Amino acid sequence: MSQAVSRGQALQISARVGTQVNWDELDGGSLQNEVIELTPEEFGKRFTAFLKNGARLIVSAFRVIIDRPKSFDSAFIGTG
Repeated sequence: MSQAVSRGQALQISARVGTQVNWDELDGGSLQNEVIELTPEEFGKRFTAFLKNGARLIVSAFRVIIDRPKSFDSAFIGTG
């Protein structure tokens, strides 16, 4: 059974983000556009998923959708 996160644990995460992230390695424009401008709900959803995964990057598979009514063009694969 899991236990609720304590206030102290939440503050420790906040402090670590503020002091241990190498902010000089990040692009301010990208950070603004891709993180800071997220809605509070979307930011919370993403950061919660990040923490639930042990603060590890979550990489999800991508899907290729094939439009079956169109004929297959193997030219994009190349030869050999």
